[in-house]
Amino acid sequence: MNQNDIQNDPIISEKKLYQAFRLMKKKEFDAAKELIREGLKEAAQKKDPVLEGLYHSALGVLFKLTGDYKKAFKSYQHAEQLIPDDHSLKIISAVLLVEQFKQYETAFRKLDKVLGLTKDPAITHHALTTQAIALFHMNKKALSKDRFESATQADFSLLRFVANVDFKAVDLFTRKGFELHLCKKYLTNALGLARGNNDSTYIIVIEELLGRLALYQEAVKAKKSP
Repeated sequence: MNQNDIQNDPIISEKKLYQAFRLMKKKEFDAAKELIREGLKEAAQKKDPVLEGLYHSALGVLFKLTGDYKKAFKSYQHAEQLIPDDHSLKIISAVLLVEQFKQYETAFRKLDKVLGLTKDPAITHHALTTQAIALFHMNKKALSKDRFESATQADFSLLRFVANVDFKAVDLFTRKGFELHLCKKYLTNALGLARGNNDSTYIIVIEELLGRLALYQEAVKAKKSP
């Protein structure tokens, strides 16, 4: 959060957001919602669109956690309108369009706009992988491969942390037996990032995923053998 974007007692405002997320973590959703609504009123009174957008985004998180995806999407839409330069919000709503509403074409177009506006490596990464998933579900396999390949060929070190790597596309494609060589390269790149950061937890997880992928590839080869 940029302190310059928040006026009139930012510490209190940030504290409410922090408390709301802590309550959500404890699954105290009603209390969290009340705090967020109070924060929204304060932000509106201060005429602070960024802070108001952050609260709408927090409300989106809450609705996702409680399974109300329509309300979550609407909350993220409000946040996007208030903070138009925050492309991460566009990624989140596009993921909802893909995963919950199966609006693949709409999500694809939304992400295409994002790719035309950003040079941020993490945003680009997630836009490409989510587009790859959307295109796969649209049965546009060649284009799906193209987007996934672009994400795979990018410099993973620019993502800085493995937590910024999107594993949804590689999980889907591995399960579907789609472009397994690219899946292996993608996971290998993620493993390199994890090793570079000495992230032992992710190293173990990714090595296990690579092991499963190798077994799957062997099984596919065995099926093809006469």
